[in-house]
Amino acid sequence: MNPVIIIPAFQPDKNMLKLIGKLLDDPCCRVVVVDDGSGPAYREYFDALEIFDRVDILCHEFNRGKGATLKTAFKHVIRRYPGTSVVTADSDGQHLPEDIKKVYAAIQENPEQLVLGCRTIRNGKIPFRKRLGNILAIMIMKIFTGVLLKDTQTGLRGIPGKWLDELVTIKPNGFDYELEALLTCIANKRYPIAEIPINAIYDRGSSNSHFRSLHDSWKIAEVFFKRKYHIKQSSNGSPAA
Repeated sequence: MNPVIIIPAFQPDKNMLKLIGKLLDDPCCRVVVVDDGSGPAYREYFDALEIFDRVDILCHEFNRGKGATLKTAFKHVIRRYPGTSVVTADSDGQHLPEDIKKVYAAIQENPEQLVLGCRTIRNGKIPFRKRLGNILAIMIMKIFTGVLLKDTQTGLRGIPGKWLDELVTIKPNGFDYELEALLTCIANKRYPIAEIPINAIYDRGSSNSHFRSLHDSWKIAEVFFKRKYHIKQSSNGSPAA
């Protein structure tokens, strides 16, 4: 079965509708959208998607956080499309349709690997505070796990379907969830990781981003420190469970 694209959405705007419309140009594409308690003022954006038979719309009654939203979508895929790989993408315009399609094609071609859509962190288009946060996260990841990745905080990922059962058991529900999921993959050496370069888009998406720099950066840092004693280095420098 073709991968399913998952789009968590909290108080979206027209960018979400444009993105999904372009993704559905592919007749094989199916999208799962999760309304994370956006409220009545944003209902029109989700109602507009109901005309598409290849879009599943899920709803939280109140805002539960990005991690909880992803887990809701994963559970839906496990039940309705068992064994299917997924691609996670943001709703706020930070991921171009063509970049999502590149990750989609990569996980479709090799469903045994984790695919990360990686921004060029030193790209001047990325706001300084986000760029600095990403660079620090990359360094800490290398120190704690021995694995050097180009972008540890990307939300554009292709995830093997048989890994979803484990992902829904991870506890964090906020932005720290994605890092915890990535560390779980690295610690267990479950899948090879493929990194695909993508564009860094902030002129359209940053105004609608719900990432709170100070609070959420601290939550992400806590993930590393909580796991410090759970990820050990093997003799050859590779991470071991």
